[in-house]
Amino acid sequence: MAEQNKKDSRKIFKVFNDPIHGHIQLHPLLVKIIDTPHFQRLRNIKQLGGGYYVFPGASHNRFEHSIGVAHLAGKLVKNLHDSQKKERTNEEKEKEEKEELCVQIAGLCHDLGKILLTISHGPFSHLFEEFMKKKDPNWKHEDQGITMFEDLIKDEEVDKEMEECKIEPQDIKFIKDLIRGITASEENIKVFEELIYREAMTEYKIESRHIEIIKKLIRGKKDPENVNEEIKQLDDLLKDKCTKAAGNYELKSEHIKTIKELLHDKTDSEHKSFLYEIVNNAKTGIDVDKMDYFSRDCHHLGMTSNFSHERYMVFARVCTNDDGAEHICMRDKEALNMYELFHVRNLLHHTAYQHKVKWAVEIMIFDALKEANKHIKLGGKNLAISEAAGDPKTYLQLTDDILHQIRWSSDDKLKTAQEIIERIEMRRLYRYIDGRTFEPDKVKPLNDNKKLEKKLKTWVDTIKRQPSDHQLSAEDFIVKVSTEKYYKHQQCSTGKYCIL
Repeated sequence: MAEQNKKDSRKIFKVFNDPIHGHIQLHPLLVKIIDTPHFQRLRNIKQLGGGYYVFPGASHNRFEHSIGVAHLAGKLVKNLHDSQKKERTNEEKEKEEKEELCVQIAGLCHDLGKILLTISHGPFSHLFEEFMKKKDPNWKHEDQGITMFEDLIKDEEVDKEMEECKIEPQDIKFIKDLIRGITASEENIKVFEELIYREAMTEYKIESRHIEIIKKLIRGKKDPENVNEEIKQLDDLLKDKCTKAAGNYELKSEHIKTIKELLHDKTDSEHKSFLYEIVNNAKTGIDVDKMDYFSRDCHHLGMTSNFSHERYMVFARVCTNDDGAEHICMRDKEALNMYELFHVRNLLHHTAYQHKVKWAVEIMIFDALKEANKHIKLGGKNLAISEAAGDPKTYLQLTDDILHQIRWSSDDKLKTAQEIIERIEMRRLYRYIDGRTFEPDKVKPLNDNKKLEKKLKTWVDTIKRQPSDHQLSAEDFIVKVSTEKYYKHQQCSTGKYCIL
C-alpha cells in the first residue's frame, strides 16, 4: 500500500489555465477522460444554447464548464475532509483520496448526461432533451449520460489508468450515483415503494406513517450487525401495525428477499452521504455545478455575481443530522452569501436564460431539427437524429455542428429545415407577440398541453373573425410557459438544510 502511495505521488498532474478559476491541476486519470471523443464532443456544445445568438460573448461550451466543475468538486471535498479535524489512519487517508478522485470524475462527466436533471446534453443543450422526449417520451438525458459514461470507460487508456488508480466496479457505481446526485438508499426507497404499492403487500392495511418507518430503516445510518435482525424489526413492525383483510399476517419469502437486497445495498454503502451533495445536490440545489456555471455565464455575459464560491468552500462543514445522515452545512453568518447564489440565479434567468429572443431562436432550431429528423442519417448505422440516443458511437456526432450539416447538405429533402436555419442566420426570427404573468394557482392549467392547444385554437378562431386577409392557423403560434421561482426547490435551502 505504501508502494502504491509512492507511485501515486509521482503522477504528473496537468495544469489548465481557466479564465474563471485560474490555474487548475487535474489528476492524470481525469486527463485521460478528457482526451476521449466522448468528452471532446463537449467542445462543440454551447453552454447557453441559443443564447449565443443574443449575447455575442456567450461563446463558452460545456467542455470548459465540466473541467471547472471537476476542479471545484475536488477542492470542496478536500476542504471538507481536512476540516473534520480528526486523526486519520493511512487506510482512511487512502480511502478519502479515492473518494476525492471519484467526486472529481463525477464532476468532470456530469454533463455527458445529467442525473436526474439533466442530462447527455445534446445539441443546443436542454432544447435537445425536449426534442427527444417528443420522439420518445421515455427518453431521459440522465440515463443517456450514464450510457455515455459507461461507453467512455471502455477506452483502453482510461481503463488502464483506472486500474492503476484501483478504481473498482463499486467505485464506478459510486461515480454514477454522484452524477445522479442520489444515494443508493434513496434509489432503494423507490424500489420499496413499488414493492408496497404494486406487488408485495397490497393485501395489508399499511398506513403512510408505517411506510415512513420502513423507509427510515432503509435509510438508517447505523449498520445492523446482521441484516436478518433488521428484517425481524420490519417483520415485527408489520405484524404489530398491519392487519390482513382475511386470515393471518404473513411476510412472503420473495418479499423478505427483496427487502434483504435493499438492506444489503445500504449496509454495503461505504460512502458518506454528504459526498452526494457536491456535484448534483438533490436536497438543496447548492452544488459546484451551479457555482461554476453561474460564475462562467456571468463572466461571458458581462454580468457581475456577488456570490463567492471561494468563501463558501472556506466555511462549509460536514454536520450530522438528527437521523444520523451527514450534510454539507455552513455557519449562520454565511446566509447572506448563500442568498447571493439564489439572487444571481434569478438574475441570470431573467436576463439570459429566459430571454425572449433566445427562446425564439431555440424554437426555430427545434423546428429545423424536427424537419431534418425525417431525412438526415447519422453514422454507419444510418440512424435518424431521434434514434441516435440508442447508440453511443452515433450519439457522439450530435453536437451543435448538426445545424451546419443540415444547412449545407445537398439533399433536397432538407430544404424546409435549411430555410429555417437560413432565417436564423439572416435574423428573420419568429416574432414575440405578447406575454402575461399569472398567479401560481393559474399556472398549472397552462402546463397541460392539450388544454393549451385547445385554448390556442380558440384564440386563432377569434383572430380569423377580424377583417383581415391573413391565412393563420393554430400551428403558426407557439405558447411558451415559464415558471418563475426565486429558486427551484420549494423549501428554501438556507432555511431547512444548511444553516447551523
